[in-house]
Amino acid sequence: MGVLIRGLQGLCAGLIAAGIWASIEGGAVIHLHGLRFESPLKEVIKLAISYAIPISGLTAILAMLRPKWSGQDILAAAGGIGFFALGTYWLGRGFGWFPTGWITWSVAGLGGFLCFTIDRNLKAKAFKYSFVGYSVLGLGLILSAPNQNISGASSDATTAEAGAADVVVLLIDTLRADHLSCYGYQEPGNSNPISPNLDRIASQGALFENSYAQAPWTRPSVASLMTGLYPTSHDTVTMFDRMPEELETIATLMQGRGYNTAAFSANAQVSPNFGFNRGFNSFWTDVSYSLRNYCALDRLRGDLIHSLVAIAPSIVERAKSNKQNKGEEKSRSSEARALNQQVFDWLDDNSQDQRPKFLYVQYIDPHDPYDAPDAWQPQQVPGIWQVMEGIDFGDNHNSPPVPVTGSAFPEPSQESLRKLLKHYDAEIRYCDHELNKLVERLEADGILGPEDYLVITADHGEEFYDHTQWKHGHSLFQEMVNVPLIIRGPQIVPQKIGAPVQLVDIFPTIAAWTGEPLNIPSHGRNLAPLMTTTPPSKILPIFFERPKGAYPMQAVRVGNKKLVRVLSEDSGEILAYMEFDLSQDPFEENNLAETREPDPQLVEILDQYVASSLKLKTAESQKTELKGDVAEALNDLGYMDGLEEE
Repeated sequence: MGVLIRGLQGLCAGLIAAGIWASIEGGAVIHLHGLRFESPLKEVIKLAISYAIPISGLTAILAMLRPKWSGQDILAAAGGIGFFALGTYWLGRGFGWFPTGWITWSVAGLGGFLCFTIDRNLKAKAFKYSFVGYSVLGLGLILSAPNQNISGASSDATTAEAGAADVVVLLIDTLRADHLSCYGYQEPGNSNPISPNLDRIASQGALFENSYAQAPWTRPSVASLMTGLYPTSHDTVTMFDRMPEELETIATLMQGRGYNTAAFSANAQVSPNFGFNRGFNSFWTDVSYSLRNYCALDRLRGDLIHSLVAIAPSIVERAKSNKQNKGEEKSRSSEARALNQQVFDWLDDNSQDQRPKFLYVQYIDPHDPYDAPDAWQPQQVPGIWQVMEGIDFGDNHNSPPVPVTGSAFPEPSQESLRKLLKHYDAEIRYCDHELNKLVERLEADGILGPEDYLVITADHGEEFYDHTQWKHGHSLFQEMVNVPLIIRGPQIVPQKIGAPVQLVDIFPTIAAWTGEPLNIPSHGRNLAPLMTTTPPSKILPIFFERPKGAYPMQAVRVGNKKLVRVLSEDSGEILAYMEFDLSQDPFEENNLAETREPDPQLVEILDQYVASSLKLKTAESQKTELKGDVAEALNDLGYMDGLEEE
């Protein structure tokens, strides 16, 4: 019986130690990483439960083995074990004070033993004071965590006027404008339009023929859409960046105007993990946003898994092979129907809410690996995994961009390319079908009525060896940055508009629709005047960039003239210019800068926009590590392969 009692004492001591260590570590991590949770306390409780299992178990075993230990000894042992568990990560990879491996484990073990020895030898009163002090420290860190409301609602939020327009933004990830039939595309060998529902919606509103994404990959591009700022300005430019919390976004503006705001994202790039939840009353994504992902125990578990993989790589290869032999279970890129269901559930739950709605929905179906549901698979074409096995996609993150030497990837056969495009187009057909279901539901619910606004766009396009490269993220050619933009709403005349516009224009446009014009610094402009019967004749330049990477790139379009500049990341040296006349060379096959100096007027305008980006950089992004199912999701989408450490 005495052994069981001591075991229970050990379990209780472990629970106490786990709670204290979880509150100290969790609270510190929240502040260091700038994390924002609806309830930091709940997150710490979940973290404490995770820590309680190993700490309580080990403490209980020690208590049963040491019958002469007092209660203070048992608590001291639990504290020492907790120090060891956290120290094995934070002393090494966390802070980098010691080389990882056995040295860090030894130092953590020594630290845990010292912690145990000091605590057990303290006088009872001093021990109680130290216990209270640790508890107060942890609780203080949790309670002082800023912006604990996940929505980031401001205290001076107003009530929206009766009858205020609802606003819906639907973004289709990785959608090229030139692969929609309303933009003139006809799928080879298929007489049916690829996007009949988008075509219909486009016929009811304004279709912008020359709309540009601000960056060639998701996170900086969507951050530009949300903030109205160029990537250099909002500083969300690497895989490790969280959007600065100081910046106003469409969601924070709309929430402040009394809107019920909700976001649904099928791409882990746009998730609370990277700060996109600010201003949204509800934010759904299929990857977890948990404090545990940022703390020691979860990372140690990941290290252990990687160690096992290193010992037995054949197990992993066998698992991959089995997965592909089964036809590769439906990936994260085929989720439009599931994403719609999340929106439908939210609509059901908020059916009695009388506030106007702002909805942001991000589909991801056209994103690689272009794996449409079975009913939408292209006919007489092998499965996507079989097709992709026959193509060398090269290094999509660090390879030199065109026209730098070494930029060309191995050339595919025309047949392989044809089959790959069939799968990409199949994803577009499927997403068009599901998007229409969502629009119909929103119309039925009165959210997309005649007085409401609908915006449909994309974050970037995709390269299919158009300029000897693949996928996205490493060029600023038309296939990468020319994205669809369709806007429907009151006083919007159905028409096609050729004037170049940008994703940063969406924020000031929505601001003008729903209240006072935007009164904060922005690179965007209100597009409403362009959608009247007599749009202004003045065409403004637009700017887009690849702000960070092995080869930063900057580009400007002025009328039909386009200039791209490629830089060296280390020195900022100009490696190359590309200049195109899009009216004569829409596919960018003739680089005018190959035979002469680039147009000095275009260079001057480009320099001005670069300077403007730096001038409006008022906040720096916070860095975060890629862990847990967030890293897994990004890896599934091809973002982690070859990723450099920061």
